[in-house]
Amino acid sequence: MPYVEVLAVMARYSKFFDAAGMLRVPEEFYLHYDKAYERALETLRSLGFDLELLSSQSYNVSILRSLPRGKVQRIRDIALKHFVADKFRKPVLKEALLQGDLESIAKALTGRRLPYVYLIWKN
Repeated sequence: MPYVEVLAVMARYSKFFDAAGMLRVPEEFYLHYDKAYERALETLRSLGFDLELLSSQSYNVSILRSLPRGKVQRIRDIALKHFVADKFRKPVLKEALLQGDLESIAKALTGRRLPYVYLIWKN
């Protein structure tokens, strides 16, 4: 096999792959985010969420409790559309999200897709 390829979120925070001699491929060659998803993240940021802490359910609950009901419903809609994949939705979670249960919304928000790094090494 002439090449070894790696897709890794960890590579954003650790130089392990760089130290092994792998080369980073510039992001413009492989990252093509969904514009609607990017807008959804920007909306969450504008509503007071720190995207770096979005993986914490307790953090999400604390932010949701500080927001008015209308904004919580907006976040619920974002969670349903962008953070919970249709094929993984369980009827119980979907029902709880539709009813506006804060714990369920907070849990759904923890499913944020993290940006990865693409690295390659020639054998």
